[in-house]
Amino acid sequence: MKKIICILLLFAALPVCSRAQSRNAVETSTDILMFLPSGVGGVVSLAEGLGVDFDKVYYESQTYLLGKSLVEEGLQKGIFFRKEDNSVWIDLAEDGLDQKLLLRGDGTSVYMTQDLGTAYRRFEDNNLDGIIYVVGNEQNYHFQVLKLILKKLGYEWSDGIYHLSYGMVELPEGKMKSREGTVVDADDLIADMVTTAREMSDEL
Repeated sequence: MKKIICILLLFAALPVCSRAQSRNAVETSTDILMFLPSGVGGVVSLAEGLGVDFDKVYYESQTYLLGKSLVEEGLQKGIFFRKEDNSVWIDLAEDGLDQKLLLRGDGTSVYMTQDLGTAYRRFEDNNLDGIIYVVGNEQNYHFQVLKLILKKLGYEWSDGIYHLSYGMVELPEGKMKSREGTVVDADDLIADMVTTAREMSDEL
């Protein structure tokens, strides 16, 4: 029986958090770790209401260093290259894509760095046959590159990475953006759906 994990990316930390962590800012990292459990608690509570539970929660703040070590591994193997500003990239032109930034010139990580480390940790910790990322279609390119990079690094389990892409819903005023507060609260949405369903049932 195959062992597959399904990943739902429900929220993301601010990029400034990533930069602070990468610079070994212990105080900032501690603040982030204190903040995230409350956010995770909300996600877990929402998921439980939908009949979903989690066996394990991974924090990017705990895997970005592993991601950086994978970038160093790629440099040593000649898979990645360093530019004059000290940033690290991979050239995917032969694969029909472009160059992808993996590490900034000041040594701080980017989303791809963190996702490399997190994917590695998930596969190694759980002896998985596959991972299903349930993420919007705006990230199609990101997961295509993630899988390709891990494959080039020699990790055969990367074949088990699958991005279950879905379309995005927009509000009348445009795209929803969590950082700008233009989003629909999931708890409110579910409550409204329950109310609407009850009203429709009462009319029958």
